[in-house]
Amino acid sequence: MKENRAAIAAWRELIAYQAEALYRTERELKAAGAIPLAAYDILIELETAPQKRLRMYDLSQACVLTKSGATKIVNRLEKMGFLTREKCPSDLRGFFAVISAKGSAAVRAAWPIYRQCIEKFFRSALSENEINALAKMLKKLRGNLPDFMALSCAE
Repeated sequence: MKENRAAIAAWRELIAYQAEALYRTERELKAAGAIPLAAYDILIELETAPQKRLRMYDLSQACVLTKSGATKIVNRLEKMGFLTREKCPSDLRGFFAVISAKGSAAVRAAWPIYRQCIEKFFRSALSENEINALAKMLKKLRGNLPDFMALSCAE
């Protein structure tokens, strides 16, 4: 157990930081009247995608969501007019999610708040060297995980 203490402590700090940073970011977005973080994550992927559209599978993978989780958020965003769905011509069962002008405007409106949260809750506490080292460590950790989508596609 003794040799695991440092790993367990680091794990707990990582989880606690992630939960608190997301909670605070969500609170800041809400206070500013911006879209929620989950909506921002979906819409920014569409905003930056070629032709501002992605197949639902690719969108869920980019946002690290299950297919059902992505579908729920996309359904909500579609009802709000932030995106539309288009049939995929090469796969009659498949759909593209396509960001609308209203969705693009929502992303632009949320970005200054989101950027400020990144600065306040992350960047201001670390040096450039620490950020680079952390980025490498997190990439290594994610690379060590089993394929997320392979585990969730059975839903």
